[in-house]
Amino acid sequence: MLEDGAVTSFSAEFPRYLRDEAYRRKIDARRGGHGADLGVRVADRMQELRKERGWSVTKLARRCGIAAPNVHRLESGKHVPTTRTLLKVAEALGVSLERVVQE
Repeated sequence: MLEDGAVTSFSAEFPRYLRDEAYRRKIDARRGGHGADLGVRVADRMQELRKERGWSVTKLARRCGIAAPNVHRLESGKHVPTTRTLLKVAEALGVSLERVVQE
């Protein structure tokens, strides 16, 4: 639970994924490499759209209804978001889903 009362969770494997490069390569290889491309594309677009609005990561997180550390994960490009998360981000930013995932 975060200071503002928001509840957040992540896989128990996530810290290992972040710190262990060999493990990260293994997981990414299972995804066929395509997920990583989407993660990076979304990261770049999210950050660009957030900065256009002059928002902090915390403000975007609150508007999305997700925890700020999760927004950081998305903007790092190391996490491939679910469709549900992408829809929350698009709605919070006031853009279409296509704009969030476009190259």
